[in-house]
Amino acid sequence: MAYLAGVKKEDLRSLCEDLGLTVTSKMSVIAIRDLIINDANYDEDFTREHLKSIIQNRKIDYEQRMKEIESERAFELENLRLSQPQQSATAHGLGVEKPTIEIQKLLPKFKPQEDDIGLFLTLFERQLSFLKIPKESFVIYLISALPGDIAKLIAREPETLSQDYDHIKNISLKRFKLSADKFRLLFLQHRKSTDSTWKDFYFEVRTYLEGWLTELKIETLEQLKDLIITDQIKKKCPPDYRDHFIDDWSGIISPSELTDKLDSFSS
Repeated sequence: MAYLAGVKKEDLRSLCEDLGLTVTSKMSVIAIRDLIINDANYDEDFTREHLKSIIQNRKIDYEQRMKEIESERAFELENLRLSQPQQSATAHGLGVEKPTIEIQKLLPKFKPQEDDIGLFLTLFERQLSFLKIPKESFVIYLISALPGDIAKLIAREPETLSQDYDHIKNISLKRFKLSADKFRLLFLQHRKSTDSTWKDFYFEVRTYLEGWLTELKIETLEQLKDLIITDQIKKKCPPDYRDHFIDDWSGIISPSELTDKLDSFSS
């Protein structure tokens, strides 16, 4: 019966429907599994193969839907790009084209307490490049996507540097770079937004994971194993243990080092 373990509830429900079994909305995964294997006509080989077919078909349908969504999104962005008149007005004295309201609505908004500046800038650049906005206009669009207090920091830069996107990007990365512990929390707690695709979600989660590993200089498989094990141990520790080692808690990535400290503290 191991082949039924870890199967999505929707796939088990589909399997029951094909087998002529009645499933109620309140039934748990375990109850649905028991319903299947306790059926008088249960045939393990047939059921296993049919379940594989259901899962495969669902994945094919999902991938097709994602392609359709990506295609629709690209079509809408391209239509928007083609419909935008060239703007000759200057904004904020930077001497570049004025950002349109329609394009501003498409751009991600940076939230310093929640977002990784690296991920934000990558998404920001990807959107503007797709819309074929010239790089010399990136700064003015960036200002419109940042909170007012951060935009003021850009305005304080010398005039020549305030128009240089690469320079603004570098100072933003230095000022708002997230810690390893913040990357970890974002990786574990991140949720897909309703207006993004699953590919966007995958990209975001991967960026958070890579940020976590990069900040801790995790480069080998053994280091990755140690990090995962250490993180699991930390989750089981009482709050006072974390408080006691607060200064170097996030930097401890060795299970042996962590357990030595914990045993020493508890003894």
